[in-house]
Amino acid sequence: MSTANRVPRWIFPLLLPAAVLALFSPTLGYDFAPLDDDVNILFNPEHGPLTVDRVISSFGDPSYIRRYQPLGWILNSLVADFSRLSPWGYHATNVALHALNAFLLFGLLRSLIRRFMPNLPASWTEVAPGFAAAWWALHPLRVEIVSWVSGLPTNLSLAFILLALRLHLHGKAPRHVALASLAFAAALLSYPVGMGAAVLFPLLDWADGQRGRRWIMRTLPYLAVAVMIGCINLAARAQPGLEHAPLPTLAELPVITRVLRGFCFISHYWWKPWFPLELSPVYSELLHITWTSPYLLLGLVLGGGILWSAWRLPAIGLLLLGQFALLFPITGATELLHFPHDRYSLWADLMTAAGLALLLARWRSGLMTGVLACATAAGIWLTFRQLPVWHSTDSVIKSVRSHLTPGDAVAIRDVRPAFWLYREGRYDAAVALIEAELSVRPTDAALLTTRAQLHKMYSEHALATGAIGLTPAEVPPVASLHYALARQRLDRHDPESAAWHLAEIARLAPRYYAVLNQSRPEVKPRP
Repeated sequence: MSTANRVPRWIFPLLLPAAVLALFSPTLGYDFAPLDDDVNILFNPEHGPLTVDRVISSFGDPSYIRRYQPLGWILNSLVADFSRLSPWGYHATNVALHALNAFLLFGLLRSLIRRFMPNLPASWTEVAPGFAAAWWALHPLRVEIVSWVSGLPTNLSLAFILLALRLHLHGKAPRHVALASLAFAAALLSYPVGMGAAVLFPLLDWADGQRGRRWIMRTLPYLAVAVMIGCINLAARAQPGLEHAPLPTLAELPVITRVLRGFCFISHYWWKPWFPLELSPVYSELLHITWTSPYLLLGLVLGGGILWSAWRLPAIGLLLLGQFALLFPITGATELLHFPHDRYSLWADLMTAAGLALLLARWRSGLMTGVLACATAAGIWLTFRQLPVWHSTDSVIKSVRSHLTPGDAVAIRDVRPAFWLYREGRYDAAVALIEAELSVRPTDAALLTTRAQLHKMYSEHALATGAIGLTPAEVPPVASLHYALARQRLDRHDPESAAWHLAEIARLAPRYYAVLNQSRPEVKPRP
C-alpha cells in the first residue's frame, strides 16, 4: 500500500494551519516596521476603534492613501478594539489570517482536483493539494506579508478571493455566482491589488468546458466588480493625497519604460520562488532596467520556455494566463518608483501551487512527492532564517540598506530610516546615518536637506522640552507626536483613540506624561 493510501482525510486540514501558526508565531513579539506601519496604523490620524462614523469615513474618504480599501481599514479598527496601539494584536491577526488562507487554498485545490480528475484515487486528492498548499503557505516569500502589520488587508483580500473561487467552482446557479461576486467585491474592497483575479473565474469555467452565452453571463459580474472598483482606485490614485505623490507623467515615466519594467517584474516572480535567497523588503535589481539587462534576458528565456510548455500542455497555458492577470496590477505602471516586493508573490504563487497540485495528482509519483516535500522543508528553514529581519526597527533598516546601493531610492534607503530613528529619540544615530552617506555623496540634495531638517527639528524639540523642565532624552519626539494626535482625537470627540495615544506617552515618556497630567488633566487615558 502506498504512502498516499494511508493519509487520513483530516491530516492536511489540521496540520496546515497548525504548521503556519507554529512557524510564524515568533512574529507576535515583533514591533511595527518602519515601512508604512506608521502611516497605516501607529500615526494614522484616522485610525481608532470601530464606530459608525469610522465605517462611513472608510468608505467615503479615499484621500489618505492611494488605494481604496475600506474593509481593510475596518479590519484594522476591529483589531485596534482589543490591541489598541500595541503591535501584538495586529501580528496575531495576520498570522491567523495566513493560517486561514492556507486552509482555504487546500480546500480550493482539492476541489479543483476532484472536478478535473474525478477518477483520481481518493488519497491523492488529499496528498496533491496538501503538499502544494504547504509549499505555498510555508514558503519564505510569505515572511513579508505575514510579519508586516500593513499586510493585514492583503491577507484579508486573499481570504475573500479564495472563498469566491470556491463558491464559483461549487455552484452553477445564478445565486452561487451572486454570492461569489459579493465575496470577490469584498476582496477588492479589502485591498484592490487582487483585481486581476477576475480573470480566474472565466478561466475555471473554460477549463470545465463551458462556452457560449452562459459562460459570458457567468463572467460579467466579476469583470463588472473589477472594473468598478478599479475605476474608484484610479480616481483616488490620480488625486495627490497626504501620503502619496501625483501620478507620473509620460515624460517622467515613458510607456516603453513601463512595459519593459512590467515584463521584468513578472519574470521576477517566475524564478524567485525557486531561488528564495537574499530576501529583502526592497530590491535594487530592477531600478535600472535596460534592453541589455540580465534580468530582461532571463525573463525572455523563462518566458519562451513557459510559452513552449503552454503550447504543449494547455493547462499550463491557463495557469500562465491566470498568473499574468494576478500580476498585471502590481507591475507599477502608475508608480515612478516601484519594487518587486515579496508580498506580491502571494498572488503569483497561487497559480504555481495549483500547477504543482495538478502535476502531482497526474503523475502520482513518490519521487515527485519527495522532491516537493524536500522543497517545502527547505522553505521552512529559509522562512525561519528570514523571520528575524522583520523583528524590529533596526533589523528592517539594516536589511533595506544592505539591499539598496548608495544613491538608489534615497528616500527609502536613507531619509525614511533617519527620520524613524530620530522619532524614536535616537538623534545621534539618525545624524550618523546621514553623515555616513554624505561622506560618499557630499552634494546629494536629499541628504543635505534631511540633515538640515533633523537639526532644525532637534533644536525646536530641545527648546520645547526645556520649557517644561525636561530634556530631549526624557521626551522622544514620538511622544510629542502621540500627544498631538491625542489632542486631535479629543477635538474630534474621539476620547478612546486619544486615550490610546496617551497610554503610549505614559509608556514611552513617563515624566513627560506626568507633566501633561498635571498641566492638562483632561488628557488622561482611561484604564
